[in-house]
Amino acid sequence: MLAGTCHPLGQSCAMEHSSQHWVPRCYLEAWVDPATPSGQAPYVWVISRDGRDIKRKAPKNILREADMYTVQGQDGTRDLGLEKRLASVEKEFASLRRDKLGRRSALDCGDKVFLAFFVAAMHGRTKGRREFLQRQWGGLLESMESFMRQWERASPERRRQLAALHAPMPGSCDRGRIEYEDVKEMAERPLQRGLALTICVAGKLLSNLDLAILCTQRQPGFITSDAPCSWVDPAAMRRPALYRAPVLMYPTIEITLPLSPSQLILLSRQGLRGYIDVPDRVVDNLNYRTRVTSYGCIISNTRVTRKCWFGETPPEC
Repeated sequence: MLAGTCHPLGQSCAMEHSSQHWVPRCYLEAWVDPATPSGQAPYVWVISRDGRDIKRKAPKNILREADMYTVQGQDGTRDLGLEKRLASVEKEFASLRRDKLGRRSALDCGDKVFLAFFVAAMHGRTKGRREFLQRQWGGLLESMESFMRQWERASPERRRQLAALHAPMPGSCDRGRIEYEDVKEMAERPLQRGLALTICVAGKLLSNLDLAILCTQRQPGFITSDAPCSWVDPAAMRRPALYRAPVLMYPTIEITLPLSPSQLILLSRQGLRGYIDVPDRVVDNLNYRTRVTSYGCIISNTRVTRKCWFGETPPEC
């Protein structure tokens, strides 16, 4: 089960699994071009975010990085616990997509919970998400280091002023205090340090949402990307700028993840559940969403694109 990601990471391993995909290879294989010539390695079409550059690539050769999830020990050991747990989740997803989702079979409670955790993992594990977290934690780290430099140069009187300025409020406790080394670790290695907990917390929250599998027979169908899980709130622009972020507290939040060219998962609070066939205009709207929230490229099973995916505004549903 994906919830196993909450467990401590495994023991150190010998040099192996150095090339690690931030979008799983088994996930991408659903977008292999069905027209791949016989005897040629299967490929997907990698399309730049602006639609100008289109290349065909084997899934094993894209969206990967050396030791992206490896925990490096001070003695040179490599702990592959996180990478192997993610691999086990990917294997379970591939089976679920093949045996149930692809056949539009009924999903039981366990399947729905698993998919919620899988969506959480696909959102949290990407290169784009890592860089976002590095910027967030890096800003805090910079502030802490600035304070430390001020402290080193400060006179005794100035140190008393700084200490008073940063003293805890009366009646508060500092059990939740974050130490410098913790912040430094999160700024440098946010996935190794925080991904397991992120998946656990987000997965539990997402499992409370309505789950629908949107379906299409159109070609090319649903596209995916190098950041395939999209969080969008269609009502955000009606709120003040400070409150427009797509977060779970809002009833209009929509979380999508393409599962294959013919299916896409939708988590929401709209009462939508089960398998739902959608018209072409909805597919175009969701593909626009996938493109907008991508990091640098989208993935399709054909080099054919639609102009409306790359517009400045989403196509009408």
